[in-house]
Amino acid sequence: MKRFKSYVICALVLYALSISSCSMFGLNYAYSFQNESGAEFASLTCDAYEFIKQRSTGEFALMYQAINRAGMEEYYHDSIYTFFIIKDAVWDKFLTDYHYSSINEVPVKTLRTYLMRSIIKGKYLSSDIDGPIFVTTLDETVTMRLYKTIVAPTSSQNLNSLRAGWTNANGKINQVGCTTSNLECTNGVIHVMSARFTFLS
Repeated sequence: MKRFKSYVICALVLYALSISSCSMFGLNYAYSFQNESGAEFASLTCDAYEFIKQRSTGEFALMYQAINRAGMEEYYHDSIYTFFIIKDAVWDKFLTDYHYSSINEVPVKTLRTYLMRSIIKGKYLSSDIDGPIFVTTLDETVTMRLYKTIVAPTSSQNLNSLRAGWTNANGKINQVGCTTSNLECTNGVIHVMSARFTFLS
């Protein structure tokens, strides 16, 4: 019986340590682009462009192609920005919706406009946001709203709570959630979105 109690106590201690080692509500926690949790993903040793380039044969192949076709490599090398990027599955849906067979068919202006509106000046981690904030994108005609939602620790979702969306002239916002957040690269921070940004009519 004493041995059983010892096991229980050890298990509880280990559980408490595991909880204290991360932020349960997505305030500071980082996930890899494959949604693997771990502190090692919080601080990257490369800039945003290199992060995407290193994964250009994987889930960020189309993101890499879009950046290069738009001639925006310098922005992803530049500092200090917050980058919102999307995986191939999201790009594939965009290509299908607009009847493009590849990124090379998308007009350069279309890609450049989207990417400019997906970068904001400065470094915004989810821990920096207490309430909804409005920030101007690199396309100064477009404002983005950033905010956090609390995700219960028992949820089957990951614990990232950061959401963002473009604001319309009528005040409506199409909010997109992160699948990966707070990836601190050498020139800012990267957030991977679950969908592409759009305006609401």
